[in-house]
Amino acid sequence: MTDPRRFDALIQIARQRKETAAVRLAEALTRQLAATQRNAELAGYEHDYLVSAPSVTTGVQALARHSAFLARLREALAFQQQRTLELQRAAETQQGLWLAAHHEVERLHTLQSLAQRQLQLEQERRQQREQDDRTISQHRHRKTSILAA
Repeated sequence: MTDPRRFDALIQIARQRKETAAVRLAEALTRQLAATQRNAELAGYEHDYLVSAPSVTTGVQALARHSAFLARLREALAFQQQRTLELQRAAETQQGLWLAAHHEVERLHTLQSLAQRQLQLEQERRQQREQDDRTISQHRHRKTSILAA
């Protein structure tokens, strides 16, 4: 029989792991959100520069500079989109780790409850055996008293 109190230390460790996983998940989500916002910001810049393209009348050099800037902006946007995707995957991984830690805490609580219930059943059985032994002993004592009389 496992003493239910033996689970206390395991539950404490599991809770600490869950808390650590929660902090890491929050950090990962914060990084993902920042990357998503940066991605939106770059997409907004791209849109603004597409709308405000210089006309042919402003000159070929202005068009070339605008086109080069737009190309660099698109490279930055592609990089940021890739970074956002990586951070999303990292957040999903952290969420999975948190969920596993959460389930571990629940599992240990369940095992502790089962051990507590088993201990209670054993105590009840022991008390019943003791009561049965007293009853049998009293019955034998009466039987002996009756036969002796």
